[in-house]
Amino acid sequence: MRYFLPFGADTLCFDLPEERVMYYAAPMKPEIPSDTDALIEQSLDAPVGTGRLEELVSPEMNVLVLIDDVTRPTPKKLILTHALRRLDLAGVPREHVTICVAPGTHRQMTEEEKLQHIGPQILSTYRFLNLSYTDQDEIVHIGDTPSGIPIDVYRVALEADFIMGIGNIVPHVSAGWGGGAKIVQPGICGERTTQGTHLIAALDQNVMETCGNADNQCRREMEMIAAQVGLKFIINTVMDEDKHVLGVFSGDFIAAHRAGIEMARQVLSPEIPCRTDIVIASANPADVDFWQADKPFVFSQYGLKDGGTLIFALSGEEGLSGNAPHHEYALRHYCTLSEQTIREYVKKGLIEDLIAIDNPIHLDQVRKRGVNTLLVSKGFTKADADALGFELCRSMEEALAKADARQGSDSTIGIIPYCGETMVRVREQR
Repeated sequence: MRYFLPFGADTLCFDLPEERVMYYAAPMKPEIPSDTDALIEQSLDAPVGTGRLEELVSPEMNVLVLIDDVTRPTPKKLILTHALRRLDLAGVPREHVTICVAPGTHRQMTEEEKLQHIGPQILSTYRFLNLSYTDQDEIVHIGDTPSGIPIDVYRVALEADFIMGIGNIVPHVSAGWGGGAKIVQPGICGERTTQGTHLIAALDQNVMETCGNADNQCRREMEMIAAQVGLKFIINTVMDEDKHVLGVFSGDFIAAHRAGIEMARQVLSPEIPCRTDIVIASANPADVDFWQADKPFVFSQYGLKDGGTLIFALSGEEGLSGNAPHHEYALRHYCTLSEQTIREYVKKGLIEDLIAIDNPIHLDQVRKRGVNTLLVSKGFTKADADALGFELCRSMEEALAKADARQGSDSTIGIIPYCGETMVRVREQR
């Protein structure tokens, strides 16, 4: 039988004996709402845990609207159109509204990306900030969390009377799920703050227990930080692999987020009958570089047996860490080290980029399962693959042949075509 796998802007196709394929774990296909605009309006008319947006703001307020960056598929322009109309209805002058990309440690949006994701009309009407992680002069310290994490945030947040965030809910390796408070931390926080939450995620949690679980220490720290910074309202989407909006959740940044998780879990955590010897997984849509593709790499493990082989299709047009170049050195030098060695290096102060250590630790936690990874990529060099401990293959056919040589020609196979936002779960046996 012929199977298809998204691969950047292209598609990989390959043939497999149908009897060997135990599952093809695409996200669930609920009925797609026919009117996305109506879906957004319905959410804004009945927010979770708060009043309506137009009831929460007033004309004298300075309003900060945070949006996620190009690594997230959130329909930013569409949601902004509805949110900004509500601010108009409340009488908030347009010159009092600032739209700000919340990039975390990612690169800035390009001019082309700004036009695509925000649109010329909004850009010409409202103040727009394309924050850079290197703008250290714009960072202000406002206190610490109870656990001692310093809260450093961009100055623009302190100038706002009302902060709202626009994002998307998908499984996440450190915070359990994306969306919610993540628009603030790491979105608009400084290095020390993001370092603190990433250290908790890397050193105090096991990634295989955190994914898909919002009740974790890293998420709790993020939510404390978001509350102190002043996040008042979110608009979060749940989407399928074709970027259709299935649900919109507005309101309190914790209550609305948790409501969104319930739908996201139904859509993005499909059941599979069993784990398999081989998993073929596309990193799509988290496939721009490995800084993003760490997520689908981990998610793929939920469908793979211990000692299995992962065929990882990662287009990787921006290489190892092109979308977050600040972390390039750490990924290139630490990803083949053991978790124990990394912990020792951290304790001795030998690692400067502490934000990046979760990726190397995730890799070693997976290696402890005896998993072998075959990488099919457009943008990666052999040196890039070697830095991760992966074996680079020229084609899917070469990877399949090597996987069969390791696991046997009668081994079982699972396929996860949208692994960047899919976390499979094994069906309970009755």
